[in-house]
Amino acid sequence: MEHSARVPLIIRAPWLPQAAGTVAGDLVELVDVFPTVASLAGTPAPRYANGTLLPLDGADVSAVLVGGVGAAPGYTPKDYVFSQFPRCDGGNTSAAAFNYCKNSDKEDIDFMGYSVRDAHFRYTLWLEWDGAKLAGKWETAADGGAGEELYDHTGDDGSSFDAFPRGWRSLAADTAHAVDKVRLRAALQAFFDK
Repeated sequence: MEHSARVPLIIRAPWLPQAAGTVAGDLVELVDVFPTVASLAGTPAPRYANGTLLPLDGADVSAVLVGGVGAAPGYTPKDYVFSQFPRCDGGNTSAAAFNYCKNSDKEDIDFMGYSVRDAHFRYTLWLEWDGAKLAGKWETAADGGAGEELYDHTGDDGSSFDAFPRGWRSLAADTAHAVDKVRLRAALQAFFDK
């Protein structure tokens, strides 16, 4: 999942010369792009017709460009970022290698991988998909769902997935990482329970 979910966020703001060449390790999500670009452009926060602020899933991370924590009121780096990824093999194990869901109806998804990433680990919980409710079967989460993965990405700067062998070995069954797994599963379920 790291290959699909981890993408660089590159922003150029020529009116912020102090931002030129800034490289930050803050965790951000693609839902952060709109609030960040809107803030950099100086546009007002979106509102409903009655004037109430429109809730956004993302956060304005423009403070990273102007000096990080403390540089912008209310900016706090994220502890976790989240993603999800469907698996559509229809019970055909040879199709599972392709994991191609683009031609599948959302009711026909077999499993959903719910994933959380922090500065060091990616934890993914695979849940059976309930096509009628269009949701994962969270009641199986405490038992590890249909499967779980835990990868240690400590020291991985994302520049080469092939050069980082620790990222290919799941630590989900490793008792040395049981605390990490429980912590990340709790963060994952709290996020998706919202």
